[in-house]
Amino acid sequence: ISTLHAQQWVQMNDLPSPRHHPVTFSLDGLGYMVTGTNTFNAPTDDFYQYDPFFDSWTQLPDFPGSARSFSIGAEYEGKAYMGFGAGSAILYSDLWVYDPISQQWTELATCPCQPRRHPAFVIENGKIYIGLGDGDFGNLGDWHVYDIASDTWQALPNLPGDPRHHPYMFAAGGSVYTGLGHAGPIIYSD
Repeated sequence: ISTLHAQQWVQMNDLPSPRHHPVTFSLDGLGYMVTGTNTFNAPTDDFYQYDPFFDSWTQLPDFPGSARSFSIGAEYEGKAYMGFGAGSAILYSDLWVYDPISQQWTELATCPCQPRRHPAFVIENGKIYIGLGDGDFGNLGDWHVYDIASDTWQALPNLPGDPRHHPYMFAAGGSVYTGLGHAGPIIYSD
């Protein structure tokens, strides 16, 4: 006879500033939270680090890019990449990298695509694939790839499905996957 114990949620210390739609990532056993919308419905540029050993949050120097929410990011080879999103009255198509060793953000080449929020953002084999999301004129179905080594962008064929935002995304087995999401009242299952 074997026994399985259910996993349990344990509440840890709260972030000092409530947040909606931040970018989160982990590097070297530490958690990070940057940007997002605060309780006054304003985009932010503040940056926090979480230490699970001490169950404590530390405020780091602010993100040097524009305050934003609905941005997106991911970790690759010990660095965090993030970009896009929305300010109070503007959408972004910029890209940034955070190096935890130097504790510095560096702006990379801006995507030559429409600015957007809620895109897919997947890092696979030294490349960042972004697409979909919603822009100034509605949902998008385009795709672009950023090469980390050369700091360059290239347009790819559009997603053959409907344009949308808030898609799921992941890389597995050398391929990039995306789907689901929504466009107005339509919620996708593809």
